[in-house]
Amino acid sequence: MKKNLLSYLITLSIIISMFSLGFVSAAAVSATYYIDNTTGVGNNNNDGTSALSPWADFTNVNSRTFQPGDQILLKSGCTWNQEMSLTGIGTSDSWISVNSYSTGAKPKIQRSNGTSEICITMTDISYWSIKNLEMCDAAEGIAANFSSLSHEGLLLSGIYAHNIETNFQQSPNATIWNSNMINFVALVGNSTTQYVCKNITIENCETYKTTPPQFASGSGNDDTWQDVTLRNNYFHDYQGTISFQNISNVTFVSNRVILGGNHLLQLSMSV
Repeated sequence: MKKNLLSYLITLSIIISMFSLGFVSAAAVSATYYIDNTTGVGNNNNDGTSALSPWADFTNVNSRTFQPGDQILLKSGCTWNQEMSLTGIGTSDSWISVNSYSTGAKPKIQRSNGTSEICITMTDISYWSIKNLEMCDAAEGIAANFSSLSHEGLLLSGIYAHNIETNFQQSPNATIWNSNMINFVALVGNSTTQYVCKNITIENCETYKTTPPQFASGSGNDDTWQDVTLRNNYFHDYQGTISFQNISNVTFVSNRVILGGNHLLQLSMSV
């Protein structure tokens, strides 16, 4: 009995020492953040981790780097005129997510039609999902910018993007070249054996008077964006081009497209 107890104490001492020396690290704990700008409810001085103590706007979101499993929940029926800036790296089994909570209309990001206004900016992200939001009256819906290689995992679902056409109205004075639901931009070059981001899915979304998704790259390689799926979307009454450039392995299925401009699809890809 004494021998077993001694063995237990020695093992426990070793484990504690390993933690203290940094050989073993505890898994990061994910958090859920609530945002509600209802008068008298949301406050950026709150901790934001409960629907009873939500943040009021995106100020705290924009200053954070999010961790695997984190959730950012926007109160249904609320509207913000503010850009949301997202950074952080999830994992394949623990995505970071933006979604709605409660009942009512989709939470809305509504800008003021400025030529540099964006609803959401994502920078060097991996394993993120954005669901059930409305975006409108901006120069860009979502700007997905990548300054490094080998990112993976982006899901957009249930997004309604409309009247994102500022740059068509204001050209040639626009500071963003084109107005899109989402614009993927590679700020880094890649060789034919490298990729910038892969496993991208856009599904169950609708755009109205908004150019559908565009994929762009300065490198000109067909492997910049890989394994891209667009399915069950409704794109209509837009002025620009659905541009699939520098993509390998793209699936475009069960989408309803009603031409609203001079072009339907611009393709430069491997399938």
